[in-house]
This record gives sequence, C-alpha cells and structure tokens, in this order.
Amino acid sequence: ARGASANLLEVYYGPYCPNSANWMGSYLQPLLTPQFWGQLPQLQMVVLPYAMDPATGQMPAQCPNRAENNMSPCGTLAAPMCALQQFTAPQPYSAAFVQRVNFAICDVTHANHGRPAMLTHTPNDMAVCAQQSQMPWDANIQGCVANGMPTPQYMAKMAQANGKIPPGVTAPFILFDGAPLSNTEPLLQQICPKMGNPPACAAAGVTRLYDGGAAAVGALPSGQWAALIAAGAVVSAAAGLAALWRYSPSKKRS
Repeated sequence: ARGASANLLEVYYGPYCPNSANWMGSYLQPLLTPQFWGQLPQLQMVVLPYAMDPATGQMPAQCPNRAENNMSPCGTLAAPMCALQQFTAPQPYSAAFVQRVNFAICDVTHANHGRPAMLTHTPNDMAVCAQQSQMPWDANIQGCVANGMPTPQYMAKMAQANGKIPPGVTAPFILFDGAPLSNTEPLLQQICPKMGNPPACAAAGVTRLYDGGAAAVGALPSGQWAALIAAGAVVSAAAGLAALWRYSPSKKRS
C-alpha cells in the first residue's frame, strides 16, 4: 500500500514501441540502482506494458508476434508482461522488482530492434535477458510466456491506467503522483524537484538528451545498454515519435 508521504512514478510503455524501448533504456534504467532508488524510501513505482485497445477498452487479441519490423497486429509482448503483471500495486525499491524491470527493458529493446534489424528476438534472447538481469527464468515465467495470458488484476490495472492518460499523448505514458510527465525530457530532472531534490538526485547525474533525433550522450548507461546504444539498437526518440503505436489511430501514439 502507498503511504501518505510516498511519491508514485507510473510507467506504462508500448510493447511494440521503439520510443518506449529507447526511453526506458535511456531514462528509467539508470535510476533503478541502490545508489539512487535505493536511497529514496518514499519513491514507489509501477512499471507495466500498456496493452489496451483504446477503441474497445479491452486487451488486444492474443497472437504471437511473428512479423518483422514491428508490424504485428498484436498489442501484447508476453515475456515482460509475464514478468511484471503481478506487480500492479506500487512497489518500493527491491532487488526482485528491479530485476524484472531490467528484464522487461532488455526484452522490449530486442523486440523493437529497428530496420534493418540490429538485434534478434528469440526465446534464447529472452533467457539471456533474464540472466543479464539476474531474474529467475523459471517454469512459471516460461509457462506464462508460452500462452501469453494476462491476469485479471493486470487487465483491471490497464483499464484504470487508460482513464489516467490524456488523449493525444505518445507512449511511453509517465505519471508522477498522478500528473503526466514529458517523455522527451530527462526523467531525473522532472521528478527530483517534485521530491524536494534529495541528495540521491545530485549523486545520480545520469541523463540522456536528444538533439534533432541524434543522441547526444552526456553519461552513457553502463553494461549492456552502452553496448546496445553503440550498436545502434536503441533508436532515437525522434524516430520513435514518428511511428504510430499499433492501437492508437487517434489517441495514443508511440
């Protein structure tokens, strides 16, 4: 349960949305650390795939994503949904939750690998993402991935989230204490003033800015993200904004 003094960051990303993959890898993932989030007991998070057809208010039809170039009509990406859908309530910092969010970022990056493809997105890639994120790739997760079934709790959370997102905005959808945030400005500089600029904010110092569609990197994320960015696998925010998200002809775009 969320306490009266807690701050809540909500992130609802598009499963097949290059801008969401880029935003999470550039702005969210560097803050999922003991040095930053671990020093902020007042900060809670919800991170979930936004799998909702605004035209019907329902989950999109289930089907595997076999198409290239992110053109599948499916709106769900099973692996990160299966990893995160049990965490519909606001979460304080914990290693288990961070592992699952990092896994989701890795998998979504593989699923939105651009044209021509810079990365593959195979069952082996999912297992490697789990290993890199230190998330157990157990029978429960693999069984959920195989059938892609959302839980009733997750579906209810998506309906609730849909009511919070203003029309005409683009994925990912970010809310802080219920108010929308920009997905084109660094997350750190938006949330720190709202929390009273705690010392962890000054110590973090990890942002990634965009200038005309080209990434101007001040401080690269470490590890796999630096490698992915260097390989061109993480697309620019400007390019991501140019593409419609599959289920958003008039309301939600990516």
